Amino acid sequence: MFKISQKIQLSHYNINQDLLFKNLSRKLNDKNNIIKKIKHLVEENTQETSSHTNQELHNSMKYKPLLKKQSSSHLSVSINKHQGLNKKEIINKKASISNLLQWAKYNKMHLRKIHLNFSNNGYEMAKSEDKMKQGENIISIPKDLILTSNNPLINNLCETINKIEEFKNEPELICLTVALKNKLLKTKKFEDFINYLFESVKFISFPIFYSPEENLLIKGSYLYTLISAMKSEYKLEYSILSKKNLFNSEDFTEDDYLKSRIIVNSKFYNLKSNGKVVPALIPLIDLFSSKTDKSNCELVMLKNGSLQFRSTELINKRELIHMSLGRYSNYNILINYGFTMINNPIPLNVYLDLKIKNENGEKKNKEILLSKDININNSLIKLRKIVYKLSNEKNSKIKNFETPKAVDNEIESLRVFKDGLKSQIANYSTNIKEDIIRSTQTRNYNEINILNVLIEEKKVIFNINNRF
Repeated sequence: MFKISQKIQLSHYNINQDLLFKNLSRKLNDKNNIIKKIKHLVEENTQETSSHTNQELHNSMKYKPLLKKQSSSHLSVSINKHQGLNKKEIINKKASISNLLQWAKYNKMHLRKIHLNFSNNGYEMAKSEDKMKQGENIISIPKDLILTSNNPLINNLCETINKIEEFKNEPELICLTVALKNKLLKTKKFEDFINYLFESVKFISFPIFYSPEENLLIKGSYLYTLISAMKSEYKLEYSILSKKNLFNSEDFTEDDYLKSRIIVNSKFYNLKSNGKVVPALIPLIDLFSSKTDKSNCELVMLKNGSLQFRSTELINKRELIHMSLGRYSNYNILINYGFTMINNPIPLNVYLDLKIKNENGEKKNKEILLSKDININNSLIKLRKIVYKLSNEKNSKIKNFETPKAVDNEIESLRVFKDGLKSQIANYSTNIKEDIIRSTQTRNYNEINILNVLIEEKKVIFNINNRF
């Protein structure tokens, strides 16, 4: 069964499918004719296997049908009618996921029955179609479908990138980024999986792809600083890789690299391999990613190198199947995953940029950490140390700065701290109250995420300033 809306159901040719798809195609005016693709997928799953030869089967359909003795995977999809979704976009996504499942079946992955519910931002929530006991297998992933730097298809590329001195941090992620389009998309084995990854990500939800209007909204914030630094870093990575001639820059543009980097950042999982933690792209597992900090399933590596995705507790019918992305602040979640959490238990850590004069009167930029969970005095401890060392560079032997060391040093530390807070507040074009009102009025998904972070960031800065 494959639902394409809440009211239309395709099963065993019990309706006039030709007329249905014809009307839907005309109504949606889809230039890519995605409806025909869905029809093709439905026919593949409902028609009985005829007495074709193996060669005829290969020519007539992309994937061989499952044998009856195998447990068939199942996907049902629904649209939240209260979300006001773009139906064409949702149908495209359904077709993409359906094709991914066909690819998974063909490559001998097992998937138990699941249900997907699409939210207004295009993300899906996976639920069990039946009751699931603790320890039950949800997905089985063969070893050769797990993409790490050790995969034979990209191992040589990863070894080359690992030797680049500038890439001491995250060489495996950089390798996977380059490999997506330059290696894996060109292989029959991974072509459909890689296409799904690019089709499933809504890139405009990620800050490095924000519009000029959205960037204007965050300008002056610490969030803007983080995003700018991240984008500059990725562009530098691309430039270094391009100069090393690891790809053809005409076939793999800077924009391609940025999109590939976002895919890898948002969809990789850490696996333990030979005592070392390595990032991996694992087919289908992204369907179960969750905003919550608690999981009810886990990845288990078997002795043969394959993976199983198992339940860690009893999961009832239509209950969410989810694996937590981890405990991160909204800075990390927005930049790497394209959404935010309301009432996120992990607070923002804001670095306040301060201009401090040294003994020669020259200004030096220094940063101190601010958080609603950090007492002001903890910030002053570091600030006392910075001010003291800048003004006493030759004789800075003091190590303990938990208490004031000199009146002049304490006054200067407090002045710098207060001026830094005032300067940061002046950078914002709106206050918290205005942001809260705006967040209740807008329906723009990106704007809601931006305001969620800005309100939280300003609370840290404003509250500390008010306590001073």
